[in-house]
Amino acid sequence: MLFEGNTLKALIQRLVGEFITRIEPALGARVYADANVTLTTATLTTLAFNQERWDDGNCHDNATNNTRLTAPADGWYVISASIRFAQNSTGSRSVTFRVNGLGSLYIASQAQPACSDCVTDVALTTVYYLAAGDYVECQATQYSGGNLDVVYGARYSPEFSMVRVP
Repeated sequence: MLFEGNTLKALIQRLVGEFITRIEPALGARVYADANVTLTTATLTTLAFNQERWDDGNCHDNATNNTRLTAPADGWYVISASIRFAQNSTGSRSVTFRVNGLGSLYIASQAQPACSDCVTDVALTTVYYLAAGDYVECQATQYSGGNLDVVYGARYSPEFSMVRVP
C-alpha cells in the first residue's frame, strides 16, 4: 500500500485545499421586477428590476440605476433574461441586451411572433466579455398596436441575470 491512514488523509486534504483556493468566487446577480410592466407599442423599453434573488459582487442596486447589472471584475459573463408578454395575437415581441447605455453596443437579441391563443415567452442568453464597470441592460419591445404588459410571474418573468464564468 502506497499510503496509509493519516498520510493519505493528509495528502487528500492538502490537494483539495490547494484546488479550492484556486477557485474564484462566482460574481453576478439575478434580479426581477415584482409587478407587470406596461410597454407602449413599437417602443424599445429598458426594463427596471426592483428586487434581487441574489447579488454576489454588488452588481445591482434596487433603487439607483436598477436597469443595470454591472460587472464587478473583468471577465466572460453568461447573461440571461426571461420575459413573458401578455396574450395578444398581433405583431411580434423582442428582448435585447445592450452594454453601457444609450447608443451603445447591442450584444444579443431574440424576436418571436405573437401567439394567437397564449402568452409569448422570450428567453435570451449570451456569453460576452465585460470589463470591470461595464453594465448590461435588458430591453423589451412589442408591436401589438397598443399597450401590452410584460407579465410578472414568480421566479420566471421578468427575470434578468449575469454571472461571471470562473
